[in-house]
Amino acid sequence: NYPSDTARRPDASGLDRALQLNVKAPAELTAALVPLMLAGSSVLFVGSTLSEKAVAGKLSYCTAKHAMVGLMRATAQDLLRSGVHSALICPGIADTPMVRSAIRGHEEEFEQFVQDLQGRMVTSAEVADVIFNAARTPILNGSVLHCNNGQRER
Repeated sequence: NYPSDTARRPDASGLDRALQLNVKAPAELTAALVPLMLAGSSVLFVGSTLSEKAVAGKLSYCTAKHAMVGLMRATAQDLLRSGVHSALICPGIADTPMVRSAIRGHEEEFEQFVQDLQGRMVTSAEVADVIFNAARTPILNGSVLHCNNGQRER
């Protein structure tokens, strides 16, 4: 879980964990795998709608997700014309066991929030379809792909 931290009260260890999970580990994994990848392969990262937006009280989460955009764009440039493409898939709020666990006891309030924000939660299958199609579509190299049912801007 990510800390609830702010610009006034950042959680340094939470930020370190968020950057390790979302940026450092994917960068190291990419570096290890790229030499083994053939033309037509893809390096896909999974971020969040908050990779390009922010909300109050989630400094570590938003910072790490924004950094994923830079990681993907740098990867796309470094691999340009190698035959390996890169993209960042950014789901909105998804109906997952983790989300269901986090909202336990507040389901009604959360469902109303999601309804207003993006109409409904996206499904894991929908996100998987976006990832599958992005993997097969080299023209998307360097793209940030939002799959959030068209979130309302706030």
